[in-house]
Amino acid sequence: MAEPSGAPRRLSGLVRVADERALRELLGRAGRLDFGCKPTGIPEAAGGFSVPVIGEPEVLEGLRAEGLELIVDELPEPQGDVGEGDRFEGGRATPRGFGEKVRDIGEGSGGQAR
Repeated sequence: MAEPSGAPRRLSGLVRVADERALRELLGRAGRLDFGCKPTGIPEAAGGFSVPVIGEPEVLEGLRAEGLELIVDELPEPQGDVGEGDRFEGGRATPRGFGEKVRDIGEGSGGQAR
């Protein structure tokens, strides 16, 4: 499957940092790095933390150039549209999951989830 035009190539990785200070500095880089919807610092038995990240190759390689330990994996190709139609049947079917409706943004819109 071809990537959508203009979509940057993204890689996932695991960054290892030595201590809590370095962890806070890394998490402060949100914007160029994607930490998912819940940034996670995983304590390691030998000390330090591992942090799952997603980013463009040059951004991740920049971390390595700064001396951070980085393990990189290719992400699968972007998935195209997987369905057609209205899975919520015009508002008659209830969405399932952990989302939360925070405000109604119009008739038939289903609201906005977070």
